[in-house]
Amino acid sequence: MRRIADYELQHPLGSGNHGEFYLAQPPSRLGLETDRVAVKVLGLQASDDAFRRVANELKLFASLDCPQLVTLYDAGQQDGIFYYAMEYFERGSLAAPTEAIERAGILRALADAARAAHALHEAGVAHRDIKPANVMLSDSGGKLSDLGLAQILSPGQTVTGIGPIGTIEFMEPSLILGERAGRASDIWSLAATMHRALTGACMYGQIPDKDLVAALRHVVQQPPSLADGLTDGEVELLRACLAATRADRPPSADEVADRLDELAEEA
Repeated sequence: MRRIADYELQHPLGSGNHGEFYLAQPPSRLGLETDRVAVKVLGLQASDDAFRRVANELKLFASLDCPQLVTLYDAGQQDGIFYYAMEYFERGSLAAPTEAIERAGILRALADAARAAHALHEAGVAHRDIKPANVMLSDSGGKLSDLGLAQILSPGQTVTGIGPIGTIEFMEPSLILGERAGRASDIWSLAATMHRALTGACMYGQIPDKDLVAALRHVVQQPPSLADGLTDGEVELLRACLAATRADRPPSADEVADRLDELAEEA
């Protein structure tokens, strides 16, 4: 793809849930000082009603006064294909940083992502897709990006339609079983993201990567296991956030952020 609407797409940046990210030159109508933005093009066909639902959620996202949320610039659709533009991060993400990050830096970026999640929760929005690839790295720490919009575009879809196998590691198992996304599920995903970012390991060992149903069964039937190399404080926080019963998890992502900040100070 070379172009969508009035965006010149320069080269791919990678895949997200149900879409592709591109580095793009923004149109002059936006009046931006930067000449680079990230554009996500969703691979789902969007009806007018679906577009309105997504646009409303993105407007809410963009209206929140939270410096730890990625700045959204624009959204639209072309021939039923939905896209949106946001700020571009040269440092990459926790999934693919452009340079090595110290442990304290990882923890601070996670704390920022948790505060961004809390801001969304206070506004009545669940992120639905917290994972290392959506924790972007900025000069000041981290920013949370890329709402899980597939469920809004296709409400009532089965869990097998949510995204690629690689995202299952960061999805609370109860969502697979039909529970609704909310604070507690995002807190679980923050913990899964923290575990992967700090250890480089999956909490479920080797998830089957060829068969989505087998991957879902593997995650539902096997409780998460923490890898070696974590501090006592990190283990304590992870276990709290990964509690099987939602009521046993920290009550807010803001509390998780405070504990991550404390761990960063100790690192």
